[in-house]
Amino acid sequence: MARDTEYRWVQPRKACDAASWTLRDLDGDGLYAWLRERIVSGKIRVKFDGLEITPTITRLLLEGYDLRFPDNGGIVPPDFLICLPDVRREQVASLKPRETKKRGRPRGAGSLADADLPLTTEMNRMITAFGREAEVTWPTFPSINQAAAYLVDNGRVTGAGSRESKITRLTRRYIDRFGEDG
Repeated sequence: MARDTEYRWVQPRKACDAASWTLRDLDGDGLYAWLRERIVSGKIRVKFDGLEITPTITRLLLEGYDLRFPDNGGIVPPDFLICLPDVRREQVASLKPRETKKRGRPRGAGSLADADLPLTTEMNRMITAFGREAEVTWPTFPSINQAAAYLVDNGRVTGAGSRESKITRLTRRYIDRFGEDG
């Protein structure tokens, strides 16, 4: 997301006030902790002495401030200026639930092992007949990958994967059943 080119800088107290309307479950210390966490991670920009500073320098300044004032409760120093549009963007991001989508096949979707069994038998026949093309009427191949690619390219392999994933799946099933030497 592109950051604003025209932005308004405010003191940490005002940034927490701006964030409090959406983050109602956080008290004053919780708001400062929320703000500080996002400042240190670089999601919210900071100015110090009129210069915008990097997250690393910000973290070092905060650590120094904590050493100098150990009882500060983790607040952001008042001489920092906080970029208000960044705070607002992070508020919106905090409100959105994070959608997590698991990768791979859904549980209970079944296995394609039963469908692959006759294909691995056919692949074995293609590979073992290599070099004897005059004696057989089916295509022959010198390698497992080439035999699997032939079956995939001719639409014989079921499943919703890509060409490469189907070749990998068939190759793995072949090796599990016949070994690498066939």
